[in-house]
Amino acid sequence: MYTLDDDKKLNGLLRKNTLLASRLDVCLERSFESFQLQLVRNPVKVNVMGMFSITRSSVAAMLGSILMYTILLIQCDLEHY
Repeated sequence: MYTLDDDKKLNGLLRKNTLLASRLDVCLERSFESFQLQLVRNPVKVNVMGMFSITRSSVAAMLGSILMYTILLIQCDLEHY
């Protein structure tokens, strides 16, 4: 019972405080799908001055970190806005 009430409250807050338009979500999803297809077709491997190489897994780790910190900063901004 409490979980459903909390879920309804959370969904209401998310709808009220959303920063993205609903159609933008669809465009963003298509962009991510296109990016994934490009990564599959064109493997990422860059050799940086002969010292180390950047591979798909390291790019994924960097993007994951950037995304996580971006979400964290957005959440902090919403709290203190």
